[in-house]
Amino acid sequence: MDSSEEDHSVLEKILALHDQQLALMPSHRYTAAWERLQHFLRSDDWSPIGLGGPTEE
Repeated sequence: MDSSEEDHSVLEKILALHDQQLALMPSHRYTAAWERLQHFLRSDDWSPIGLGGPTEE
């Protein structure tokens, strides 16, 4: 199997896992998360993901 086939296989497994996770999530939780994401994307706020992580030097 060449690299692109291996990459395809790994991505397929990741997407299948996320599909399972979404299928188990209550729709109101998904909708609320989507609305929070859209609100953040329209704002000028900095991403909270980087907060508390290792500092860049």
